[in-house]
Parts: sequence; structure tokens; C-alpha cells
Amino acid sequence: MTRLKNVFLKGVLLITLVSLGLSHVHAQDDPAEKIVHMQWSHSSQYIALTIDYEHVDIYDVQQGKVVHRFSQVVDRMNLEMSSGLVGWNKDDARLAISGDGYAEIWDLETLTLEQLIHIEFPFGYRPLWSPDDQYLVLIGGGDTTPNMFIWDIGLGQVVAKESMSPAPESEWSHNGEFLAISAPVPHVYLYDIEQLEFDGFVGLSLGEIRQQIDNQDILTVIVKLDWSPDDQYLLTGGSGGNLIVWEVQSSEIIHMKESNSLDPETPLYDQLLRTADVWFSPDGDTFNSIAVDGTYRQWDTVSGELLLERTIELNAPMHYGQTSPDTTKFAYVDYDEGFYIVEIADLVDE
Repeated sequence: MTRLKNVFLKGVLLITLVSLGLSHVHAQDDPAEKIVHMQWSHSSQYIALTIDYEHVDIYDVQQGKVVHRFSQVVDRMNLEMSSGLVGWNKDDARLAISGDGYAEIWDLETLTLEQLIHIEFPFGYRPLWSPDDQYLVLIGGGDTTPNMFIWDIGLGQVVAKESMSPAPESEWSHNGEFLAISAPVPHVYLYDIEQLEFDGFVGLSLGEIRQQIDNQDILTVIVKLDWSPDDQYLLTGGSGGNLIVWEVQSSEIIHMKESNSLDPETPLYDQLLRTADVWFSPDGDTFNSIAVDGTYRQWDTVSGELLLERTIELNAPMHYGQTSPDTTKFAYVDYDEGFYIVEIADLVDE
């Protein structure tokens, strides 16, 4: 087992501002302060942490400290950071922060607010930069439609709107052509960012879903997904702990696995069954998962053979987690509000 150190001292959060030459340390003694969302930067050097829906802290993984805090500039406009979802652009130079019916775009070098985007429906939207930084895609979780907006950064306006089921997860293909957007059923929409339109899906058709209505190994909500390095496969992780490797062109199921093997009599069974994250290795030779009970598993992509299984010793049940883009680290928050980072190599070499 791998045991982790808590990155933050619970109840005492040290905020160090070093951007633009500022140097100020502030200790906030607030036991109620908690992390409600996280997002790794593309370089894997930083994690944006949304704190209490009130501000976003930029945590430097190498330095082991917070290097900047974004507070609500929208306080002056009577708006609320009800979601605090964030998205980094490709070179980590800009950060998008969403709130209740709005999104901010920040320049991280000058720490200035570049754009304030107002959205016609008051929901929290996940901001995703297109790989070429031309668009900011805002995907909402509400049932009101439209709930997906494409904002052109250069034009400063919405250029496309879409309506779809609430989407728990989304991920860009490596070639930058498609955005994979999960649906409540084992179904992943593919959005063509060049044509600004949906271009099919990966997963089960409605007829196949009806045929599988009693198969809970398949019919669970997709909560995590990842593309293989060659964009040939999609790996999805479900709320019921199931993993599926799909062939993108045919929607064929290549492998079906489980992220853990819990006894149904285990306390909090339904909660601990959920997949925390899934990913392909950078060479595509393996696919991996971590479940919220701390189970780490690795499989061979071609044969589907289980190659490795390890357990992260948790201090409290895991709430949610995310693997760094370079797949070397896994960060998670537990239900005791602890924030942890584990080295994947430590699990593999254990």
C-alpha cells in the first residue's frame, strides 16, 4: 500500500502570492474551507483549486504551495461563483473560471481579466479551451437548453449553441479535431470543432441500450473518459466501477473491466464502487484506472490482461480525483476535506 501526506494542513491554508513580484503570506484559519473542484494544468506543474465556490487557488506542485489566489471580481456585479469550474489553455498562459451564468478569462502572466462572458442561462458551465485556443467551449450541467456554448475568443462572441443531455465529463482528441462529451448512458458524443457541429457518437445505440436495460455492468453513468494516443480508442469509466475500451470508428467494445472488486456487503458500497479516473499510458500500451476506494489497476491495451493491482491507503473515503496530463501523478480530495497527491510510479514500483 502507498500512504500519502496531506498537502494542506487542515484548517490552515498558506497563501503565497509570488506573481508580478508580490510576496505576501496569509494564513487563513478556517476549518470550514474546502476544495470543491480541481483541474490540472496541461504542463502538470499546477493545479487550480476552487475553494468554497469563492475563489480559485493556483497550487504549484513542484514548490508545494499556492502561488496565487483569484478572488471573485464579479462580486461587484452581484454574480456568484456557484460552480467555480476552471479550464487552462494549451500553454497554461490563460485560465477560464466559470460561475453562475458567466465565465472569466484571465491572463496568467499579467494577472488581468481579459474577457467576461455572460451566458443566457444561469448554470455553472465547464470551460474547455479548443486545442488551437480559438474557442472556449462552455458545457453546462442543467436541463435547460441550449446548454453548450462555443465562444470565439478573437470575436468575443458566441458562434454556436447546442442542446444535449447534462454532461459529466469531456475530453479533446489528441489531434484536436473532436471533443468527446459523455452522456448519462454509455454514450459519448463527438463534437467536430472545425465544423462546429456534432459528428456521431461512440457507445451503445438506443436500441442496444434497451436490449441491455438489465445489464448494470454497462448501463452506468460515464464519469471519466480518455482518448488513446492515436485517437483510435476511447476509455470510459462508469459510476458503477465499470471500464470500457471502445473502438471509435465502429463503437465496438474491445475490453470491459472493473476498477475494483468490492464485496456488495461493504459499507458505502455504492459510493466506493465509482471510478475516480481512467487514462491510457503515453505510449498507449496500457490503460489504467483508480477507483474511489483506492484501488489502482493497469491492463494491457491489446490483450486486456490485468498487469498490476495496487491499493492507496486512504485516511477517509475518496470524494473525487484527477490524474495529471503527463500521467505521473494523481491528485484527490477525500470526504474529510484532505487534499493528496500520489506519484503513479510509487504505485507501480511498490
